[in-house]
Amino acid sequence: MTQVKHLLWLKCHYVFVYSIMGVIQPYLSVFLEQELNFTDAQVGWIQSEMTIGILITPVLMTYLADRWLSNRALLAVLYAMTGTGLFLITTVSGFLATGAAFFLFALGFMAMIPVLNGLCMGFLEDYTQPRQPRYHTVRIWGTFGFMIPAVVLFFVLSDPDVSTEWGLFLGAGLAFLGMVAAWGLPSHGGEAAGCQAMPTKQALRVFLNPSVRGFMVAAFLLALALGAYFAFYPLYLGRLGVPSRWIGLIVNVGVVVEVGFMFAAGWLQRRLGFRGIMLMALAAGIIRISLVAAIPTVFVAVVVQVLHGPMILAVILVPVVYLNEQAGPYERNSVQGLYTMLCKGTSRLIGPPLAGYISVLVAGVGGYGSVEGLQAAFFFSALILVFAFVTILFSYRPEGTS
Repeated sequence: MTQVKHLLWLKCHYVFVYSIMGVIQPYLSVFLEQELNFTDAQVGWIQSEMTIGILITPVLMTYLADRWLSNRALLAVLYAMTGTGLFLITTVSGFLATGAAFFLFALGFMAMIPVLNGLCMGFLEDYTQPRQPRYHTVRIWGTFGFMIPAVVLFFVLSDPDVSTEWGLFLGAGLAFLGMVAAWGLPSHGGEAAGCQAMPTKQALRVFLNPSVRGFMVAAFLLALALGAYFAFYPLYLGRLGVPSRWIGLIVNVGVVVEVGFMFAAGWLQRRLGFRGIMLMALAAGIIRISLVAAIPTVFVAVVVQVLHGPMILAVILVPVVYLNEQAGPYERNSVQGLYTMLCKGTSRLIGPPLAGYISVLVAGVGGYGSVEGLQAAFFFSALILVFAFVTILFSYRPEGTS
């Protein structure tokens, strides 16, 4: 029964990790603008620091997980860094100090998901109990976790005198709770201790495989577009007149739809293959972001959230499962970490700041805070997704897909 308990704890930690994301994604930009009075460009730079974290800790931590340490010990350290960074954001003042605090958060949080995914994949391959679980049946608990902060903060922020910094307090509390609960996870890690080849180098060879290269280019473009879009979508809602307490719930309209697609992920994989899911997801993303950019109304901004479900499969399902299938047991964690760095990291380092500058440029000096600037940034994101769609269509055709 030990494996059953470990499976339960894995699901709990997906709730913890994605609950923290459920705070940051809807409320961080709003907090930076409304409470700290940062400009769009400054918000973009703060958001891009999450990507600098991706460039450093995911590869390092997943290398340690493959070579030396258990995933659960590493996760405890990452939870501590995440919680401390979030708490410091609420206590420091000024752009540089806030950036430094957020950088600590980014170093911790952006390594948590690849380390947790590597642990999950290793655990599922060793699972010997009846009714073998699959990745999406565990990962779906992260989707449930993402929705928790929106519900809690809807009531907390119903008082107009309550600051959105309480969202950051919630995220910090969840991180420290996850740190304490890390003891319940299975003790995977160190499988490559006796292997001569460096796990990170082996992971890089996986990405250089001709059948994987097209996927990597499209994944990079996808992260570039989504990094720009998600960084400013909460601000866009605010400029349309949506009160802060409703922003999290609107974001979670799409997450509710995501639940259905996560349950259907196994069926979709069998029917469409990875390539078909990617094409479906990118088409949904192009339609979604283009409509938001073209028609600046609250109604459209809410309705297009139904397209989040198919779109998110290209972010949270396909890369994790597909790349795990390409990797061997000695570089399982490093593949997830290197993917996080190369695709999510470098792309998001560019996306939010560039979108922020596009917004400021289009809005003009006299029009700061306008919707028009963000519309231009979203058109930029939609165009990038078009390039990703073309890349998948013509350059990514792995074996076994249609």
